[in-house]
Amino acid sequence: MCPCANRFARPLCLILLLTITVACPAAEDTPMPPGIQEIKHKYESHLLAMDGVVSVGIGRDAQGGAAIIVGVEDAARVDPAALPQALEGFPVILQVIGSPRAQ
Repeated sequence: MCPCANRFARPLCLILLLTITVACPAAEDTPMPPGIQEIKHKYESHLLAMDGVVSVGIGRDAQGGAAIIVGVEDAARVDPAALPQALEGFPVILQVIGSPRAQ
């Protein structure tokens, strides 16, 4: 049985998947641009304060460019107009991940 089937392991699996996607050379050969960590950190508390937002991370958009990934429990709980389309030049991507639970 997949460890992701365990409701407690799901958040860990999602973090691992995001880490692998970002770190994997097959996903994109170019490194993350300098400063994206600082931009994520700068806006993280504001984004996490929004209804339904449960995580903020860094990843890649469909074209392989660096992006800020906003994880939400349920897309229906988030007002798309309230989310920025970009933060200081980096696109913001909405990703439905469900509700994380502590072990």
